[in-house]
Amino acid sequence: MVLKNCRYILFILFFTTSICGSAQHIIGVVVDEQTGEPLSEASVRLSLEIRHDGRSQGTLGYSRKTDSEGVFTLDNHYQGRLEYELSYIGYHTMRKSFIVSGNESDTLRLDTLRLRPSDILKNTAVVKGHYKRFIMRGDTVIFNPKAFKLEEGARLEELIEKLDGVTINEKGEMSWMGKPLRILINGEDFMNGANGIVSVLPAIAVDKIKVYDKASKYTERTGNADGKEDKVLDLQIKPGWFEKWYGTAKAGYQTTDRYEGTLDAMRLSNHLPTLVFANANNRDYLRDKSMKFSMWMPLGGEGKAQTGAFSIEHRNDTTVADSVRGSQTLRRRLGGSVSLPHFDEISSTYSTKENFSPGQLHTFTLTDQRDYKHNFNPNVSLHFKRDFNKKTNLEIYGDIDYKYTDANSEHRTSIFDEQPYNYSANPRLEPFLPTMDDSLKAHLLTRNRTYTSSQSHLGRGRFGADFDYIFADGSMLELTTRFDYSKSDNKNLQSYHIDYLKMNTRDYSLRRSDNDDESGRFGVSVSYNKNLSKNFSFYLSYNLSHTSTTQNSNHLLSYDDGDTWMEDVANSYYDHERTFENSFDARMMLKAGPWQFRPGMSIESVSERESYRRGSLDTTATRTLWKPSPSLDVKLRMNKASSVQWTLSHSQNQPKLLNTLNYIDTTDPLSVKLGNPNLHNSKQWEANMRYDATFSKSQLMLNSTLGFTSEADPIVSVWAFNPQTGVNTTWSANARNGYRWKAILELDKGLGAHFHTSNKLNVSHQKSYGFLANSGTTENVTEMCTQQFSLNENYSLTYERNYLSAELYGSLNYIKAKNHEAGMNNKFWNYEYGTKLRLNLGKWTLNTKFYNLGRRGYNSSDYNGDRLLWNASAAWKCLKGKGKLSIELDDILNKDKYYHATVSAFERLETGEKKLHHYCLISFTWNFDAVGGKKNPW
Repeated sequence: MVLKNCRYILFILFFTTSICGSAQHIIGVVVDEQTGEPLSEASVRLSLEIRHDGRSQGTLGYSRKTDSEGVFTLDNHYQGRLEYELSYIGYHTMRKSFIVSGNESDTLRLDTLRLRPSDILKNTAVVKGHYKRFIMRGDTVIFNPKAFKLEEGARLEELIEKLDGVTINEKGEMSWMGKPLRILINGEDFMNGANGIVSVLPAIAVDKIKVYDKASKYTERTGNADGKEDKVLDLQIKPGWFEKWYGTAKAGYQTTDRYEGTLDAMRLSNHLPTLVFANANNRDYLRDKSMKFSMWMPLGGEGKAQTGAFSIEHRNDTTVADSVRGSQTLRRRLGGSVSLPHFDEISSTYSTKENFSPGQLHTFTLTDQRDYKHNFNPNVSLHFKRDFNKKTNLEIYGDIDYKYTDANSEHRTSIFDEQPYNYSANPRLEPFLPTMDDSLKAHLLTRNRTYTSSQSHLGRGRFGADFDYIFADGSMLELTTRFDYSKSDNKNLQSYHIDYLKMNTRDYSLRRSDNDDESGRFGVSVSYNKNLSKNFSFYLSYNLSHTSTTQNSNHLLSYDDGDTWMEDVANSYYDHERTFENSFDARMMLKAGPWQFRPGMSIESVSERESYRRGSLDTTATRTLWKPSPSLDVKLRMNKASSVQWTLSHSQNQPKLLNTLNYIDTTDPLSVKLGNPNLHNSKQWEANMRYDATFSKSQLMLNSTLGFTSEADPIVSVWAFNPQTGVNTTWSANARNGYRWKAILELDKGLGAHFHTSNKLNVSHQKSYGFLANSGTTENVTEMCTQQFSLNENYSLTYERNYLSAELYGSLNYIKAKNHEAGMNNKFWNYEYGTKLRLNLGKWTLNTKFYNLGRRGYNSSDYNGDRLLWNASAAWKCLKGKGKLSIELDDILNKDKYYHATVSAFERLETGEKKLHHYCLISFTWNFDAVGGKKNPW
């Protein structure tokens, strides 16, 4: 019996040794049969029948999920028949079997596994013959461009603006439910930043648009997760649209002798993408483009600009075998751009500022300012990127730009001790007329005219390099260096005409200054990423930087129209600041089921040395600061479509070293600035909770955020006003702790086949403190407490058909601020509601917008009340759909005005500006796309 048992044990040991002494790595990739698109989160069930000497020894079962690239892996230690079953919702199930050997050195790569869509998937894309706007695949949102109603020849940017959850601001920056969003083309960066493509490429070139979290460079190159992601908008371009030119040419004429002309063209290419751009206009905007950005900027109200830009990139990519992904693309990119903006900024702004003082001082300051700036700003940029092999990557970039500015301005200010609109319909202008009403004059403290002319030259350069290397254990080392340099020269001439009416005196002076500034910064950093396991990784980095800044300002003063000049010793200064920064950053990522934890600690050491000479002050100040900044990021993925994220952080902000010196700046005789040797650091604690959810079935996207911020020793401005001279004196000080609550709710919802609704609500409440110095001196300072409630609401309901698009919308911005010490209660209401209509009638497209704009609570009574506004346009397609002749009517009823307000602890500021409106614009646009005559298939 014992012998029999021994033989049995020896047999088991022999058999176990024979089948466990080797291993095999099995890799498969699951994709859509029709599109080739990877299927993430697909279910893979594997069953291995272990055989020895032709006999079955049992069966092992495995279960796997594919990753975001559709890849699944299995480490097998046995020989036998392996059967697998692939399943994914909306696809036919696939079953296959094969024999595995279990050899240690073998890596078994399965053929690409293509799942065939079932009728269920086809039906999910269509509801009663209409396409859904988006569907979910794993944690990826996929938009169907065919579900959006666009005009024939529409550009890609018109499609992106309609996407649920996507917001584009005036600068062209995109966000997804409040998170920054960057653009990819077919899954990768294009031309070092693809924002410039959206205004050029036809919308019909896009097959689908994906929104997902893009893994970090470390995760992409090693396959190891580190928890760092950013949102991307991935444009999937249809086959056959590359290696061709696309673009538009536009010319327009606007009433009051204004014009515009634009050429915007791009060659979409995988090998040599090229961008050409030109614009000339006097319609008050600057538009510029390059590989990295597409920029639009207003020029003050009556500006003009001429711009030419050219960008090109040489792409030479190769594909090499990869043991995990099957293949890896080694990228080689060399590109550059040049831009020549030439523009004039012409603006007219006006403001009303109300200052409160408890029981003593209550003033109203009215300002009227006109500015003219002539600018020339050429810039050149280059970038180089190369993957030398699967482990080594190098990126080098640099840019140089120069800016010349010739400026002139006129600034008029009048200060009253009572509300001036009670005594005059136009108190901003009347104090500067030859005659003034006595009742208004009795409350006028000071009036001032300042004329300024200046010329400046600014040169800037930036250079950087980034090198990373992957070790055999999958960890990554990254080295980064950067150098920035700038030098400027500014010559300035100012004339002051000041009347002190309470003192019955007048002051006239000329001030001339010559300012030379020079700044350089060099920084280097080293970082290390490593995964200790699938669910645990850490990140370490060390950063060193040195900054040197020199400012040399010489001032001259004249009281006789420049016949005699004297040195203004009190305001001429020399300032040299040197800063050394050392920082150490340590972070970890820990996964536990659906939970992800990312604690971190950053410790920064800042050493500063400042040499400062001004008047009788000649000092050298030094300061060394340690700034620990802990943080914690916790994320719970509840399912593929929803997640909750909590963030906690602490930070410190130090004031400028100069502001801690005991200096006095009287360059502007009506605005004196002081230093404060008692100024110290401020601290901030911030906590946020964010919930995101996307529901494909109900076509709903939801984001809600709740946040709290607490500030310790916040740095604020102290204001003192002398009613006899009209001089404002300001300095910085640390105030009592304040806080701010915020709540955000964003919702996008499809309602059937034709309706869509959007709602964005932002509510906040904050408590802050400031200081107001009574009697215009630095003594007898009163602490002021302000509580402010803000509400911002934006709602829209849209109905879309091929021939009709209609939108009802409304917005509300409400601010209520209470100043306890001054007994001031401020309420502002800004609201807008109206309708937008678009009607497609064959070759004709008609657009109109009719809305009401209302304001309440302003000191300037002219800006309170409601205004009915109306815009309209019509366009006619010609030249086989390539041409479009249009007419645009802006502010037909001539009611528009631009005005807004802000409130702080001790002042209320209302600001307005002159803008172009109430005009007629006639324009012609020509699309010279490679497929320009193609009918819109949607």
